[in-house]
Amino acid sequence: MNIDSKFKEDEGTDNKESGKIDNNEQKPEDQVTSAKITTQEDGTDNKESGKSNDKISIKKEVFEDEEPGGSSPKYSFEDETCINYNTFDSDERRQPINTDESHTGGMRLRNFETLENTVNSRKRYQNQDEGLDDNELYLLKKIKTEDTSDDPFQEMWTNNFDHNSLNFEEWEKILNFVDEKNDIVNVRTVYTKFLGLYPLCYGYWKKYANFEKINNNMDEFEKVLEKGLIAIPISVDLWIYYMTYLRTNRSDEVVHIRNEFERSLKSCGLDYHSDQLWHDYISWEVEKTELYNAAQLYYRLICIPNSNYLNNFFEFQEFIFTKLPEQYLEHEEFNKRRNIIIQSLETTHNNIESSFYESIPPGEDFHKNTEFTEDRIMFLLRVGIINEWRDSHNATGIQFESRKIFEENIRRPHFHVNELDSNQIKNWDNYIKFERRIGRNHERIVYLYERCLINVCL
Repeated sequence: MNIDSKFKEDEGTDNKESGKIDNNEQKPEDQVTSAKITTQEDGTDNKESGKSNDKISIKKEVFEDEEPGGSSPKYSFEDETCINYNTFDSDERRQPINTDESHTGGMRLRNFETLENTVNSRKRYQNQDEGLDDNELYLLKKIKTEDTSDDPFQEMWTNNFDHNSLNFEEWEKILNFVDEKNDIVNVRTVYTKFLGLYPLCYGYWKKYANFEKINNNMDEFEKVLEKGLIAIPISVDLWIYYMTYLRTNRSDEVVHIRNEFERSLKSCGLDYHSDQLWHDYISWEVEKTELYNAAQLYYRLICIPNSNYLNNFFEFQEFIFTKLPEQYLEHEEFNKRRNIIIQSLETTHNNIESSFYESIPPGEDFHKNTEFTEDRIMFLLRVGIINEWRDSHNATGIQFESRKIFEENIRRPHFHVNELDSNQIKNWDNYIKFERRIGRNHERIVYLYERCLINVCL
């Protein structure tokens, strides 16, 4: 059924020039209303037919007014927005309603669909999830996922990686990846799993702890370091890193720092490369003006045959001569040493007094030239301390030389996933046999076994 929408033609040119609409002329929205009412009267309503016309595109054909004696050119166009929805239409389509209209402008609309159906078509496109089967929903979900940026870590970690893999190169790749992204959750996930498989990699304990420190998670930083020190307590580098943090960030906790230094020396103070840890401890005590404690540490260090034993003794001598003896000696010991030196000087003076009396120029006071100055007493006191420890230093030198050949043949002093060559294993075996044959220090033998097991561990 055709919808006759009548427009009153302007009989003059005034209305055209002024753009006014006659009272009897229908506005475009009134045309839509009329079309809707007519559609319902014809019984073509969607509810009665049970067919959906939501996606029928709107096609408009516009004709110029025919001029006398000829036909007017024809222009047709389709609403591109509505065209996109045609793919959802069923094959059964309701014939569009033809609308013949004539008005002053000579325009005629044909195949004009109702505005309501157009709006419904748009709504259906926007809510296309509804009514789709499983395959369509899967494809739609995949498209939406591809439109958003996927989490490459989850793709790598969940789908393409064996969490129990012993492929060290693959672990290094994913560790480098999370380090670059700096995502706290991902970093903790990967490092926790990795260090559970490779707890002897002290360098990665440091990297993990440093990550927490950079992100200002100091509690987690300390927890990571503590776990690392429990996993590999003989790691000198890890202890130095930890003690540097305590000295810098918790400098007021003197007792705690001293206890941790002692714990570090108990764990790895016998190591061939432990001299830096010892000197850090000594310098910290000097900073705190605890010179007595520093001197006691030097006494212990002098007896350890580490790689820097010569320099250790030189630094000890410098410490003795640059600090006041009463500061690094207990009060009773200082007075005792001083009195012994004075008595020795007096005895010596009495024995040589008669011999040198004639050598004194006339008029010079003999007692003035043989006066016992405090500087001389302190000089002799310092020399006495160094001489007492020189024998210990010499004995340490002998131990160092006997172990030097084994230590210099250790090419890889840390853990690695690659197997150790046979020459290295043989060197460790000979080193342990040497220590057991001497049998002087059980603690040193145990420590050497621990170093060896980490080195050859797979």
